[in-house]
Parts: sequence; C-alpha cells; structure tokens
Amino acid sequence: MYEESDNVNQRLARLELVAELVPDVVKSTRSALKVLGDMAAAVDNLAAGQSEIASRVGEVAVRVGDLQQAIADTERTFKETRDQILEGVQDLEIHLATIEERLATLEDEL
Repeated sequence: MYEESDNVNQRLARLELVAELVPDVVKSTRSALKVLGDMAAAVDNLAAGQSEIASRVGEVAVRVGDLQQAIADTERTFKETRDQILEGVQDLEIHLATIEERLATLEDEL
C-alpha cells in the first residue's frame, strides 16, 4: 500500500511540475507563433518587392527594346542620307565635268 501511495505521490509531483511548466510553454509557444507571423509578413514583403523588381525589369527591357529600335532607325536614316549625299556628289561631278567640257569648248572657240 505504501508503494502505491508513493507511486501516486510521485505522479502527483510530476503533474505539479508539468502544471508549473505549462504557462511557460504556452508563453514560449505564443512568442514562437508571433515570430513565425513576423517571418511570414517579411516573406510577403520580400515577395511583393521581388514582384516590383520583376515589373521594373520588364519596363527596362521594353525601354531597351525601344532604344535598340531607335538606334536601328537612326543607323538606317544615316545610311540613306549618306547614300543620297554620295549620289549628289556623283551628280555634281558629272555636272562639273560637263561644265569643264563646255569651258574647254568655249576656250577653243575663242
């Protein structure tokens, strides 16, 4: 009987110890849950930031594409203008040769 009583007393002592620890465990669990909530909010903020960065990268890519197109258009315009200038120079050379021939003819006639 004494052993059973001793067993019961030991169990009661353990239960009392557990009962004393429960508030601390609850407090620690609440703190851990708050930390996890804060971490979840931080992850959400990071995801939103990453989404914003991806959006801006997309905008920059569009602008780069626009700039590349503008550069290509400018190069084409410069080439066309150069070709027109070269054609104009050739026309002027032809006219100059014609003028020189006429001058030579006039000099011969004089």
